[in-house]
Amino acid sequence: MDTVAIIQARMGSTRLPGKVLMDICGKPMLQHVIERLQSPVLDNMVVATTMLDEDDAIVELCNTLKCPCFRGSADDVLARYAACAKDFEADVVVRVTADCPLIDVGIMHRVIGKFISEHPESCFACTDPHCWPNGVDVEVFTSERLYIANRYAEKEYERAHVTPFMRDGLNVIYVRPPDGEACHPEMRWTVDEQADLDFVREIYWNGWDSCTTEELIDALSYPRATVAINAHVRQKDVTEC
Repeated sequence: MDTVAIIQARMGSTRLPGKVLMDICGKPMLQHVIERLQSPVLDNMVVATTMLDEDDAIVELCNTLKCPCFRGSADDVLARYAACAKDFEADVVVRVTADCPLIDVGIMHRVIGKFISEHPESCFACTDPHCWPNGVDVEVFTSERLYIANRYAEKEYERAHVTPFMRDGLNVIYVRPPDGEACHPEMRWTVDEQADLDFVREIYWNGWDSCTTEELIDALSYPRATVAINAHVRQKDVTEC
């Protein structure tokens, strides 16, 4: 089976427009995500963006990095994912987003491993949101299930967030940290607002970007001022489009 990571990216963020190409220690955020996810486990990695003119800059960056790029619907993200998966002949899809510059390839390996070891035709594997910082999220599912969701999902939030329709009908496997490792779901490592970007830049400036998630959690247990940078930012509910 061909395993393809599809990175969802667009310039038109409502809260922080252009965030995916904002600079973090000399590189655009999207470049950090692409570089952090390099793995022999993946058969391919694709950035899925939109047909809007504002997203030409994303395509240009992908061309520079020699990373495949796919363009699809701006508003119907589920349709964009399905078309991208079909175009790149994916059997297994790994979904990540471009606003997570602290994504952990080790966690991605865990989620893919759990998915493959179960019954991929009837399951859906993802990080447990109650056990990990927000920003290391990974979802894994078959392209066939993606195509079914694209065919039948009707609600706006199902089209905008890609996976809610699939989660309702499948055996969801939640991947959690090994016993004994700290769980800090209250930590925000994703970038939705300027405060989030300031937080991530602080991580990179301190050289902590090379840490695993567990190592970074441990590092952040001391400089609480860093954690406080974006502690006030509220995560959107899945039904908010």
